[in-house]
Amino acid sequence: MKERLEYAGLAFQTTSLCVGILYVTGFYINSLFTSNFGIFRTELLRLDYIKVGFVFNLITLGIVFVPIGIVLLSFSVRSSSNLPNFYLGIIGNSLNTILFFGVPIFFAFFATSVEWNLAFVEPLYIFTTVESAVVTFLVITFFGMAVIPALERLLYGTNFFRRFVVIHCVLVESLRFLSFGLALAIAIKIFSAIEWIPALLRGGLYYLLTAIVFVLGMVAAGFWIRKIRHVKFAGLVYVLVAFGLAILFYLSVTSYVFGVYKFIPKNRGGGLPVTEIYFDSSNHKMLLSELASFSPIIGFGPFYIVEENSDFLFLASAEMEKWTIDYVPIFVMRKSHLDHIFI
Repeated sequence: MKERLEYAGLAFQTTSLCVGILYVTGFYINSLFTSNFGIFRTELLRLDYIKVGFVFNLITLGIVFVPIGIVLLSFSVRSSSNLPNFYLGIIGNSLNTILFFGVPIFFAFFATSVEWNLAFVEPLYIFTTVESAVVTFLVITFFGMAVIPALERLLYGTNFFRRFVVIHCVLVESLRFLSFGLALAIAIKIFSAIEWIPALLRGGLYYLLTAIVFVLGMVAAGFWIRKIRHVKFAGLVYVLVAFGLAILFYLSVTSYVFGVYKFIPKNRGGGLPVTEIYFDSSNHKMLLSELASFSPIIGFGPFYIVEENSDFLFLASAEMEKWTIDYVPIFVMRKSHLDHIFI
């Protein structure tokens, strides 16, 4: 009973620490982002900060560990299979698997219905929308990731292909890399149709580099600390390591805010406003008529909610087409002055 209580207490402490880190990270990301619009009155107590911190840590860790994990898993499976063409098989299967998971993960974080329903200016073969192209992409990468390895084992189990290994290797690897090449071409076509992708690549490059250095530095620091834990004055080294990791973490967060955060929809832990709001106010009819159009049914709008607290709504309306490349003007509205709100 005593051991169970100790384990429960340790689990509670670990969970509390993780939630605390996510909350603080999310609060810092959100406050850093909104302060660039001149918004400094952010609420301290908001559970959304946990979501923001969770998405940041998930993306940061996934950038490094997902590709490495896929390569290591392919290496492990390949090592125990005794199949020929060892390294080409690892490379081809890893590339297909990374594509299979990478593109859907990207869409899960960044894409809204606007991107899913986007029509190609020039149709991709028989596909006219991004959604249909993504479905086809998944079928092709699944074929390269799962069907070809199963076919490879089936063929190698026959006497003919065991005798003529070269034929087996040429056939299988041709199919594997053909699958990867076709899927890559479709992925490039999909991303080239989305207008904000170049801005994301430019801004996200610094975040990508700092995230890789931060995660690899954190792993290296963990191994190093284990190695020197019995060395004299090891505590001083711990402080220096913690300071270095804090600097890398700070760089990762700031580059994430300036390069990636504003592309992720707000309802998924990002800064991109996805809620349109129309409202009517008898106190500000003249001002509102200059800021946005008016519909007699739903009021003035559309505005987009960038931030809010208990007293104010911080809204964007003008120059929203510049959202991904600049900080747009913000309109501040006191909630008590609104007569009707249509969201």
